[in-house]
Amino acid sequence: MALYAVVIALGAAEKLAPQLRVPFPAPSIYRPALDVLGILGSVEVVWAVAIAYAAYSYLRWRRLPATLLASLLLAEVLDGVLKVSFSICRPLESCQPYRILAVDSYSYPSGHSTRTFSIPLTVRNEVARWALFAFAAAVAVSRVLVEVHYPLDVMGGASLGIASSLVAGPIVRRLGLHELESGVGERVQ
Repeated sequence: MALYAVVIALGAAEKLAPQLRVPFPAPSIYRPALDVLGILGSVEVVWAVAIAYAAYSYLRWRRLPATLLASLLLAEVLDGVLKVSFSICRPLESCQPYRILAVDSYSYPSGHSTRTFSIPLTVRNEVARWALFAFAAAVAVSRVLVEVHYPLDVMGGASLGIASSLVAGPIVRRLGLHELESGVGERVQ
């Protein structure tokens, strides 16, 4: 719950102190790589990968990553609520002629950061967990460098994503869905 308080505090600080909203544009040479990271962290791609992973896990091991899916769902819902609650405009909104994707929502918290940081703690494999944290950090930084978010937006999103993953586990256990995650644990032939 402390992380949720951090998310609210960061949003309030950004809303009340506009001087904290400083964009950090990237040199144009990095734009293609940054745009790819943005696409990989998008709602469509992350959910498609999560659903594909859930289907694969179920077919191969008779397990369902319920905590991962719950964490992602909780993160998406809270992100939407907080975006509307804070209503902070994006950096240089509509001033970037080279922007590839249209942006039609508020800035705080970053949905890409929220989404990508909601996953790593739900993964048991240590190497995969750290790889997912590195990916989430790269996505978060890319959102600032392409000037669709301020640094506080991605910090708030990261905090919200991590908090969602910490809350999702107990919710899944409380609902009895954790049994779906344990499964048989053997490969289905």
